[in-house]
Amino acid sequence: MYAARPLFVFLLGLPVFPAHAHDHTSSVDCAARPARQAAAGGSASSVDYRGMAADRGALNTYLTSLSAVSEQEYAGCSRARQMAFLINAYNAFTIDLVLSRYPDPKSIKDLGSTFRSPWKRKLFVLPGQKGSLDDIEHGMLRAPGIFDEPRIHVAVVCASIGSPMLQPQAFTPEQLDR
Repeated sequence: MYAARPLFVFLLGLPVFPAHAHDHTSSVDCAARPARQAAAGGSASSVDYRGMAADRGALNTYLTSLSAVSEQEYAGCSRARQMAFLINAYNAFTIDLVLSRYPDPKSIKDLGSTFRSPWKRKLFVLPGQKGSLDDIEHGMLRAPGIFDEPRIHVAVVCASIGSPMLQPQAFTPEQLDR
């Protein structure tokens, strides 16, 4: 179980795709590490939003590095590297969305409106285009003929109680099947 403090692990200053080899293990831990396994046999998790809110700079640096990836850099990566990049980006941008109004929202749904879900808000540039969480999940990860990966539902975490657990480590191309 993780301590209830921010656990940011960064190698700041490194480009997101050095030589087309994104190393999420050093960068995305800011998004994955705050997950703490609940006592219920590790079948649920919670995120240390309070700790993350105290040091938004590390998360913002990571998100900025994700948004700096061009379409050309992204296209030059392997399928597994692209998938790990998108999963980690989805999870990090979801955490950032919750933090945007922390501690007020009782639910991520409070961050939307009657006519627009929070998952459809254009929040970032990735890769090279303005996008939403839905764009990552449905337009990229679940789009027919691209990844065709049904297990994506256990990797992307929408900050809801009924959502899968946020894993305590980043997704890497080498470990996607685990």
